[in-house]
Amino acid sequence: MNNGPVSKKLRVLATTSCFGCQSRTRNEWASLQGEDLELLERAKTCNVYQPGQVVFYEGNACLGIHCIESGSIKLRRTGPKGDEIVVGLAGPGATLGYLAYFGSKGYTTTAEALTPCRVCFIDRAAVKALIHASPSVGLAFLRRLSEDVDRSEDERVKALSLSLRARAAHLLLVLKDRSASADDDGRLTIELPLSRRDLAAMLGTRPESLSRLIRDFATEGVAHFGPREVVVPDLDALLDELSRGLRLSVVVSGPSHDAIPEVLRDAPGGLAFEGNDPAEALRALLAGAGVRRPAY
Repeated sequence: MNNGPVSKKLRVLATTSCFGCQSRTRNEWASLQGEDLELLERAKTCNVYQPGQVVFYEGNACLGIHCIESGSIKLRRTGPKGDEIVVGLAGPGATLGYLAYFGSKGYTTTAEALTPCRVCFIDRAAVKALIHASPSVGLAFLRRLSEDVDRSEDERVKALSLSLRARAAHLLLVLKDRSASADDDGRLTIELPLSRRDLAAMLGTRPESLSRLIRDFATEGVAHFGPREVVVPDLDALLDELSRGLRLSVVVSGPSHDAIPEVLRDAPGGLAFEGNDPAEALRALLAGAGVRRPAY
């Protein structure tokens, strides 16, 4: 059990209403109405976390479920050698700790704020009461579990079949959908709230290999990495990196549906891979409604 120090005092708020919360419409509580929604409103506590503050620690007992209203949180896990590995990012609308809650075990990850965050907490008794009162909430968590299993399998396939360049391009495209701005010339500036070490861990590579890739991307004009942001001069160049990785994976494993990353496979309307140019398919996807639940 880890009870490490927190550098700043946690702020507790009571101002956010579940009735008007836009993040709630994107998570498992979306179906609640009337008295059930009032119960959620009374039971929840809203906290503000500053960058570096921990929401919960790996191994600690699960006392309830957390919902992110705003901000970004990284999830890290202790590796076999005792080192901490970033295993995911979570943003507005995400629900944290539900596996530990339903599994009646401790948290499997540590959740740490990357940016200023507003996070609501619902204790165990209230979660149980809400699931009993509204079975649709329990079904929503089952769907979430299914999606998370699919995403985990997708990540394993991607790690085995895509090159580091393609994985890095995929991660930047996912981060682009989370927080990016474009200037008049079409250059993208993507917020990067991760250290180089954390970024390497998410890509499944060593920091030295990531440093070489960053230099290569800068030399080739694909992307320029700063301390907390990445500038992409031309989105097409980034798409081409991923499309080349897709072509290579097809050569190795054949045109398998499972070999296609989630960013392409879950396109609105179901883009068919066979017979389509991957780069064109990716451009069509990114010009459309976006990506359902990013893999990172």
